[in-house]
Amino acid sequence: MIGAGSRGGKREMGIRLSLWGWIHILALVVVMIGIAVMKVVTAGDHALNYTKVAAAVDSVEMRCRPTASRRILRDAIAADPDWKDGVWGDCDSAQRWVRRTRAGYVERSQIVYLRYISPADRQEHSGTLDVRRLGSTSVPAGGHIELYASDKDPARFDPA
Repeated sequence: MIGAGSRGGKREMGIRLSLWGWIHILALVVVMIGIAVMKVVTAGDHALNYTKVAAAVDSVEMRCRPTASRRILRDAIAADPDWKDGVWGDCDSAQRWVRRTRAGYVERSQIVYLRYISPADRQEHSGTLDVRRLGSTSVPAGGHIELYASDKDPARFDPA
């Protein structure tokens, strides 16, 4: 016997999404396409304007900087000559700045100090790089890492 409310014994199973559900799926698809486009553009930029070079790692140190989630606090940090441009510094100094201003918090990270030969001018340049940008947390001092060095600007590089 066929139960009440069924259509000829067949029961359709499926997921029905509301308009809100479809909007969420569409937003996810747009974000994924955006990330893919950014990766393609970055790869193209590296292929056309950068050369892969080996950089010597001089040292790896724990460094800090004050940071904030609210714009007004970020502006206050940017106005301070010791911390402008997101410079990394001594952790005690960063902590004192946060305590003195009662603003923001201290961001900590391992910073790699490195040297590389720029293809732009064939001179040795030095720089710093946050280990989190490398995708690997084990960077030995005295070792080498691969970088994309700019063919036009000697001081510009990206992690490989």
